[in-house]
Amino acid sequence: MQIGFNFAMDLWGGLPDSEAVSLGLRLGRVITKPIAPGPLRGNLHVATELHPVLIFHDDSETAFAVAGELMLRDYFAPGAKVRPFISAGGGIVLSNRRIPRGISKVNFTPQGGGGVAVTLRPGTVLSLEYRIHHMSDGVLTTYNPGVNSSVLLVGVSWVH
Repeated sequence: MQIGFNFAMDLWGGLPDSEAVSLGLRLGRVITKPIAPGPLRGNLHVATELHPVLIFHDDSETAFAVAGELMLRDYFAPGAKVRPFISAGGGIVLSNRRIPRGISKVNFTPQGGGGVAVTLRPGTVLSLEYRIHHMSDGVLTTYNPGVNSSVLLVGVSWVH
């Protein structure tokens, strides 16, 4: 399970300040044995992230949405208690109102970042991740400003 907090960065101007909060589930699998030499040695992990609770707020309007992403993570330092990682992926957001305001109810979300996973006890991992998250409708509409966000994700994983 993971909880995410998004804070929009209006890089191009013209979009209202906005925030988002999500509650999600991450289902993943390690797809490689340890690869690469030295400090880059690690495992590649693929996961689906599902966010059945996603709340956007800008100025005075609130939108409710669901989202899903396919993400790749490269975990470094196999076997260590503290494992840094980098991640990249993308997905789709479906909302009850047009977001950004007046644009589209369907948006796409390329994203990437990094973080750290800490083994609390065998089988239980706490992760903290920062992502740059872009959201736009992929030119489904004529005006497609997009929104860039800083996303902080906190998660607890149960590993089998």
